[in-house]
Amino acid sequence: MDGELEHREDIANLRYETRQVGIISAVYLICLLFVGRFDTYNFLVNRIISPLFVIYVVYTYIRRPTQLPTEAFLFTLFIAWTTSGLAVAENMRVFWKYYKLTFQVGVLVVAFSYLATRYNIISWVMLAFLVNGILYMGYSMFSGELVRSIAGTEEHYRLASLVENANGYSYALLLGAIGLFYFFGLTRNITTRALYIALLLLLLVGIVFSASRKTYITLVAFIIVYTILYLQAKGRNLVLTTIVLSLTGLVVYYVTSFILENSFLGMRFMQ
Repeated sequence: MDGELEHREDIANLRYETRQVGIISAVYLICLLFVGRFDTYNFLVNRIISPLFVIYVVYTYIRRPTQLPTEAFLFTLFIAWTTSGLAVAENMRVFWKYYKLTFQVGVLVVAFSYLATRYNIISWVMLAFLVNGILYMGYSMFSGELVRSIAGTEEHYRLASLVENANGYSYALLLGAIGLFYFFGLTRNITTRALYIALLLLLLVGIVFSASRKTYITLVAFIIVYTILYLQAKGRNLVLTTIVLSLTGLVVYYVTSFILENSFLGMRFMQ
């Protein structure tokens, strides 16, 4: 009895820690990906919150150590390999600028690799991606940038919002769309699914007006692969799978055809 009681307490403690780690990770990701884009908070996020988060992860690792996935070690080897650029770099200032960025990304990759391995926080990470995408889209709407893009007041205008880079902005929306698909697969409520579809269409509008070809192709490929994997996971029969995939293909085809004919993104594809 005592052993069973201790086991239940351990499970309860692990669930509590998982929730705590998930919330902290999600809040940090939103701060890093969105809040830090504002000049007022850039120093706070990058110089104070980020180091504190890394210290928290190290503390957590000391308390509950576990083996890191192979991908984390491979990324550290990649960072070590980039050091060889010292031998051929023509502009050391530019080299160290990008090397510092690569190193910072590497630290975060290792940190989240550990958290994802030790704790089941995928739902919190996806929630952070979803909220981040909605925040970017909301900012571009309330700032008037989206309206200017739709109205076409500036020829060949690419929506970039806070990122000041159209591709970076569209990647943020893409992550939001991936988060939407994740939660779409977890719910069976029709109203909730309708809300997710509406949000997906809103994010698609942002991606189209960013005119990012890479992001749009990635989104289309993701939708097709997601549909296949979703149907397989649900154990649908071959006939239903064929029908759903055919309908998905038709929707993607007609939406893409409309975009190619009526947007700057389409013009960029034709170049």
